[in-house]
Amino acid sequence: MIKKLVVAVLLALPLAGFAQKFAVVNTQEVMQALPEVKSAQTQLQNSQKQYDEEGQKLSREFQTKLAELDSLQKVQGTPQSVIERRAQDLETLQRRIQEFQYTASQELERQQASLLQPIYSKVSDAITILGQEGGYVFVFDAAQPLYTNPAQVDDITAKVKARLIK
Repeated sequence: MIKKLVVAVLLALPLAGFAQKFAVVNTQEVMQALPEVKSAQTQLQNSQKQYDEEGQKLSREFQTKLAELDSLQKVQGTPQSVIERRAQDLETLQRRIQEFQYTASQELERQQASLLQPIYSKVSDAITILGQEGGYVFVFDAAQPLYTNPAQVDDITAKVKARLIK
């Protein structure tokens, strides 16, 4: 029994010498501090505003045509073919509005990805370099862990921001 205990202690001693270093970084805080992100957000907001304005124009056009159709239906003697054509026009316009909304959403997602991907890569590269320089085994995003012991985990958020914002 004592021999097993001694063997276990002897095996554990070398492992104690290999202290693993861990770090956390708040990537959201880093991203918010970067001027490139603010510029990208401004561009996205401008694009969103333009799409919103165009969508409102289409919506107003739809409302106008709907009101015209309603008034035509109330007028006695309006040929059924005219009412049907106006109803088809409304259906076509409604499909155009739906297609526009889908296209606008896809375009905004594509634009967001193209604007932010280089920034994400830049942040990731800075974290990788600092992780290597600091000898860290793992660098975790501070937004994910449920618990970290501050005495055993380094917060490198300030170092990442300092490296990126010069």
